Amino acid sequence: MWLDQPDAALLMSISLRPPVAVAPLIPLVLGTAVVRAMSSLGVPVGLKWPNDVLAPDHGERKLAGILAEAATVGSDLAVVVGMGMNLEFSGPMPAEVADRAVDLALLLDGRPLDRAALVLALLTEFENALVELETGGSALALDHYRDACLTLGRRVRFETGQKSVEGRAIGIDPTGGLIIENEKSLEQTVLTAGDAHHLR
Repeated sequence: MWLDQPDAALLMSISLRPPVAVAPLIPLVLGTAVVRAMSSLGVPVGLKWPNDVLAPDHGERKLAGILAEAATVGSDLAVVVGMGMNLEFSGPMPAEVADRAVDLALLLDGRPLDRAALVLALLTEFENALVELETGGSALALDHYRDACLTLGRRVRFETGQKSVEGRAIGIDPTGGLIIENEKSLEQTVLTAGDAHHLR
């Protein structure tokens, strides 16, 4: 949710060649790194599964989003993971996004926005999270993601082309999928892609 204004957003992308087994976790690992980087700057944020960074103290409005694309390069798998973060809106936000987006300038509550320090914190925490993934394995990386995930324990709705799934988000499976349990039937569904909307 980025507005077309000069310097309004930070856009960054990183190319990696991870083992195939952990490639689906790379966007989640970056999400965890963003939460840690923001915490180091005194800005509390959390994650909405799978890839949105929200400000819980500001109505869970969206600060940043993460996307990843994978492609085969020779015999290797390449993953390009990117993030866009709202930095500072130069004017009033359009009405259609005003209740869903927030910028870092607001979250800093008057403190100056040091872009170099922000980029350094993001890259450092992402590197640390990748090292954890390599040395501690996917289980540790997923534990850290769960700690940062605002979706767990919430009632959510997930729209597919065929149906709408609604229930309580009860866990993250070993591949990073979101486990939703129907509160009446107790039937469980694992979402592997898409957007889970938090229900009030």
